Amino acid sequence: VCIESIEGQHALRVSIEQGRTQLLHAGASSRVLLAHLPESEWPDYLEFPLRRFTETTITDFDALRANLHQVRQDGHTISNGEIDIGARAVAVPLFNSRDEVVAALSIEAPAMRMPDDTARHYIQLLQQEAARIRAG
Repeated sequence: VCIESIEGQHALRVSIEQGRTQLLHAGASSRVLLAHLPESEWPDYLEFPLRRFTETTITDFDALRANLHQVRQDGHTISNGEIDIGARAVAVPLFNSRDEVVAALSIEAPAMRMPDDTARHYIQLLQQEAARIRAG
């Protein structure tokens, strides 16, 4: 569930409404949250067959599992139009003091405004902010 959304100032932008829900196998924030649940529980949180939103949506469970392991290892994820064509998002987990993931922080924009170097910069900013929030 999207708890907070701050829209950019560009005329062309991606909007995520507060209260919007989405399936856990698609999108940067969703996959960050799913990746940090116990692996044995992943199937419990998914609806099979995995729904395809776009050509880049991961719909194969084995491919999703491999991706979720990579998300855990990297500490972030990038979504390239998995839900909305032309959108790109980055997300990082937000941990509480007991090392439990309680939320995801993300930035989403039109893909044309988020090339790889910009995505890496946003990931760094999100990781810094997540650490700051955690520290209180």
